Amino acid sequence: MLKGLQQALKQEQASLAIIAPTAGPFKDSEGNEIVPDDFLDGAPSAIFDAVVVAPGPQAKDMLLSTANAVNWPRMAYGHLKAIAFTAEAADLLQKGNVPTSNEDGVDEVDSSSPDWSSFIENAKRHRIWDREAKVSPR
Repeated sequence: MLKGLQQALKQEQASLAIIAPTAGPFKDSEGNEIVPDDFLDGAPSAIFDAVVVAPGPQAKDMLLSTANAVNWPRMAYGHLKAIAFTAEAADLLQKGNVPTSNEDGVDEVDSSSPDWSSFIENAKRHRIWDREAKVSPR
């Protein structure tokens, strides 16, 4: 999944930063070592143009009990960012009150066969302005 996202972003001349729960390398679901660019406490989602929330199944419960992990997609949503997420991340988004269905700019991707096109098109919008009234009621 990561390689497919990297390829899709490269075609758009966009960059990717991998954010992990903690500092230091971790293993993906296939056992490959991944060296993250940053970690949750050091890289709030507001500093990115768009975010993908795609934890491995082994990280799901740990993330659900970590305040910064719950707040990370919530902050992205509040800052009107495009968000893509996998089924493994749905509970995390819901715990942070981020709608996971019928929401402009929030796209579920199938981790076994991800299609990044909707997420990339939303990311090109820079912000999901229609969401502003929901997060900043006047």
